[in-house]
Amino acid sequence: MIPQELQDEVTRLRDLGYTLDTQEEGQRIYLVFRNFQLGSAYNPPVSTMMVFTSVQYPNAGFDMFWVEEGVKLASGGIPQAGDSIESYLGLRWRRFSWHLPPNRPWNPSRDSLGTWLAAIEERLRKGV
Repeated sequence: MIPQELQDEVTRLRDLGYTLDTQEEGQRIYLVFRNFQLGSAYNPPVSTMMVFTSVQYPNAGFDMFWVEEGVKLASGGIPQAGDSIESYLGLRWRRFSWHLPPNRPWNPSRDSLGTWLAAIEERLRKGV
């Protein structure tokens, strides 16, 4: 069951214009963003993007993010820390091994799906 706090955050993001689906599988809760803007540094510049957490959210936060398998840099290269292909929800995804800095770990009293999304968008703006 999706925790109420996460349901509320999903609703807020939908209200902001994100196309976002949730799917539960065991203890995991997948959040799938459709038509997610990666930016001009990537080809294609728009992809489905996925993150997951557990039913223990917000105590269990987020780590890493996944985009469609075919996403590459606009130059044709593989994105930094994006060389793993993994399968979830019956699809193959390119994993971005992206984490919060060690001096700023996930804090359930401060962090949320929104702060994780901001961290992902910051990473993508680097275009590497």
